[in-house]
Amino acid sequence: MKKQTSTTLIQGRLMPQALDAERAVIGSCLIEQDAFPRISDMVRPSSFYDSRHASIFVAIKSLNNDGKAVDLLTVAEWLSKEGKLDEVGGAAYIAELSRAILSSAHLEEHARIVAERAQKRMLIEYGNSIMSKAFDEASDVADLMGEAQTGLAQIISHDEQRYSTLYDTLKEVDTIVKDNATSPTPSIGIKTGFQWMDERGGLQAGNLIIIAGATSMGKTSFSLAVIENALDSGARICFYSLEMSRHELTARLLSPRTGIPSNKILTARLANEEQNRVKMASMELSRKSLFFDDKSTSDIDSIISSIRSLSLKKGIHGAVIDYLQVLSTNQQRQDREAQLADMARRLKNLAKDTGVWIIALSQLNRDISNPVPTIDRVRGSGQIAEAADVVLTIYRPEAYSNGKRYPKPYENVDTSGTALINVCKGRNIGTGAFIAGFDANTTRFYDLQSVPTFKSDNTPIRPKEITPF
Repeated sequence: MKKQTSTTLIQGRLMPQALDAERAVIGSCLIEQDAFPRISDMVRPSSFYDSRHASIFVAIKSLNNDGKAVDLLTVAEWLSKEGKLDEVGGAAYIAELSRAILSSAHLEEHARIVAERAQKRMLIEYGNSIMSKAFDEASDVADLMGEAQTGLAQIISHDEQRYSTLYDTLKEVDTIVKDNATSPTPSIGIKTGFQWMDERGGLQAGNLIIIAGATSMGKTSFSLAVIENALDSGARICFYSLEMSRHELTARLLSPRTGIPSNKILTARLANEEQNRVKMASMELSRKSLFFDDKSTSDIDSIISSIRSLSLKKGIHGAVIDYLQVLSTNQQRQDREAQLADMARRLKNLAKDTGVWIIALSQLNRDISNPVPTIDRVRGSGQIAEAADVVLTIYRPEAYSNGKRYPKPYENVDTSGTALINVCKGRNIGTGAFIAGFDANTTRFYDLQSVPTFKSDNTPIRPKEITPF
């Protein structure tokens, strides 16, 4: 068993800490079920100086998030499964913590002390880091200023008021109502370019949106169509792709603007006129705020860290992850389904914490007998759909070679150059479906103002009249 050792500064002083308060917080959470919710917004695992307490707090938090009881036995069992029980001193130390406190009467005060000591440690660490780099003649002043600003913003975020009154919230809702009343196109979100979605709020801050489809249905292309329209609305977005390089993604954005296939842009010798089209499109796109982080595309932890950083540094509105099933995680003891469920929950929590909407692409399990996608075929875990605010599927029958058709009420729609977008789950926007156009040459999805399907009386069916299936 190892206890975190005290860190000394140049003057030999100990880092700020409050071990008695840490023990009181952990002990309260072990003996009273309502303790953790009372302080969950005040402290986090990194707030604890003693690494044993941090590990036990992680177990308590996980059990609470899963709706399970928290006590000596459940916490010990959780830590044992994670292989960390011996590291915290075994069940004996957990029992010692639970016996050390009689009630949680002063829990909030103890949690405040723990949080304040953690902030002081962070200030010291950032201060020392910046000071050391400032002495380095080779360091860039602009980079140092940016690093200092980011560090302070992260520390401040630990101390922000994390609650709102009903009065405050009512005032905010009143402002939204007034803004919508005066806006020609009321919307609380960012435009996607697809009328059905934009009429219902578009891309809303804090939402996790899952775009699902079988292989070759165009998940990446549809997400690029959405973010291209969002960029035109002034949004700042970061794209994380585990499948394509930033050059391939950029070529896909250039393709619909130039009419030149993306693979040709990157591999062929273009004629002068084609080069001019690429140049003009590049000039237009260069004014958009789209970011790529090639170093943070291997695992969920690095992507989450990157989104938090870009939210602070660049004020991004959204992020796209392509795609969930190829992401890795450090939770190696979990099976793949549990890992995917954990990723989805973490992305939803991240979206809620930062106010950034997150689009995550997901594969669907194949069903040869019925290729029409459904929400229960999201590959790996039904809990991905549970964590999401919006789940939409993409279906292009023309991608199959056996003349597949759309399901009712789309059976008369020409499948050539079209796709069915089904919003299977839509928290705040509802469910429904619409037909989108698809240009195979440029792999571009685009909005269709009406659907070429007719009722029995020969009147056209409009997208808003179509019910989900």
